[in-house]
Amino acid sequence: MKTRIFSLMQATTRAIPGLAMAVMVAGCTDTPRWGGWSTAPTRAQIDAGLERLDTYVYFPRYQIYFNAARGRYTFWDGRVWVTGPNPPKEIPAELLEVSPSVTMHFEDAPEWHHAAVARLYPKTWAPAKTDLASLE
Repeated sequence: MKTRIFSLMQATTRAIPGLAMAVMVAGCTDTPRWGGWSTAPTRAQIDAGLERLDTYVYFPRYQIYFNAARGRYTFWDGRVWVTGPNPPKEIPAELLEVSPSVTMHFEDAPEWHHAAVARLYPKTWAPAKTDLASLE
């Protein structure tokens, strides 16, 4: 039979990780849903977070994004994404103004989200028409 003799150093290095894990897990049993260190965000905090997002108006028919705060259009020109102060030459801003559109928020460039946006809002998309007379 082989006998092992552990030194104090070996015992300590084996006990510390287990002890540390026990201390970390001990407070988790009665932690609130958002964690003991945090609370659910308030409406003001949510609004403050949205202010950091850029707001775009998307025109599905032409697949053009407009950021009014920055006065910039973003669109695919057939080769690359273009961002600038004007829409494509063949689509005047006046035409966009009367086209169906939807507002969206991004924290980065709209081209990173375009595949998903184009699936949700195809070129033929239009807002649902509601007949207020039928609601009475």
